[in-house]
Amino acid sequence: MAVWQNEKRLEFREDLPGINADISNLEVIKNQLVPELKRLSMYSDALWIFGVAGLDDENEVKELDGWFRALFLEQQISYGSLVVISDIELVLRAGNDNGIGIAIISGTGSNCFARNPSGAIMKVGGVSHLLSDEGSGFSIGWKGLHVATKMMDGRLPKSLLAENILKHFEVLTLVELKNKLLASKEQKRAIASCARIVIEEAADGDAEAILIVTEEINELIEMVRTVNEGFEGEKVLPVYLSGSLFKNDWYRGIFVDKLKQYSPEQTAVPVEVLGRQIIFSQ
Repeated sequence: MAVWQNEKRLEFREDLPGINADISNLEVIKNQLVPELKRLSMYSDALWIFGVAGLDDENEVKELDGWFRALFLEQQISYGSLVVISDIELVLRAGNDNGIGIAIISGTGSNCFARNPSGAIMKVGGVSHLLSDEGSGFSIGWKGLHVATKMMDGRLPKSLLAENILKHFEVLTLVELKNKLLASKEQKRAIASCARIVIEEAADGDAEAILIVTEEINELIEMVRTVNEGFEGEKVLPVYLSGSLFKNDWYRGIFVDKLKQYSPEQTAVPVEVLGRQIIFSQ
C-alpha cells in the first residue's frame, strides 16, 4: 500500500495481505483489510487503485470492482474514485506513465501483459497455477518438489536440494512432507515457497536445480517472444520486471542474459509497484 501526493510518498506498507481472485478467501481478506481501509478513508478525495492478481478478463474485473464498492458501502468507508485492475497492469504503469511496454511478474504466480504505442494489448500466460504460471515460484517449487521426491525414493542421486526442502518444511521423511503439503490451507503458496531453495541450489551449481530454473526462465522469454511477434515488427518494447523471484540478483541476471541473447536491443527494467506514483486516467 502506498499513498502519493504528487511526487511525495505520504504512506507506505508492504505487510498488507495480497489478493488473488483465483485463490484468496475474500471474507478473510475483508477482515484483514477493513481496519486499514477505514484509516485510509482520511484520503477520501483520492483515486484509490487496487491491483489484484487473478483477474483475467473484464467480467472478473467488474465482479471484484462491485465487491469493493459493496464493501465500502457496508463498512461506511469514504473514497474518491476507484479503479480495480490486474496487478500486472500496475507493473506496466510503474514502468512508465503511459503504460507502454511489456510487464512480467515472476512471483508466487507469473503473468505477462503488454501494450504498444498504438494502444493494442496482449496478455500471455497468467491463467492460474492450474493452467499456466510458467516461470513462477509455484512452477519452480512444484518441479523442485518432484525432483526432491525422486531423490528421496532413489530415482535420482541425492543432493542438498532434497535435504533443504525437508528442512524448509520441518519434516524428516517424504511421507511427512506429503502429509504437510496436503494439509496446508495455502497449498499454492507452500509449494511456491520452495522456489527460493531451488534457485539457491541452482546458483550453487546443483544440476537438477539449474535445469528447472533454466526451463522456467525460458518460459518467461517465450512470453516476451510471443508479444514481440504478436505486435508484428513493432519497435521492441521495454520489459518491466516485478515479483519476488526477480528480486533475486542471480535469477534476474539469468533472465536478462537470455533476453539479450534473444533480443539484444530489448531492455529489462526491474520496477517496484509501490516505489513511484501511479498515473491512471479512467
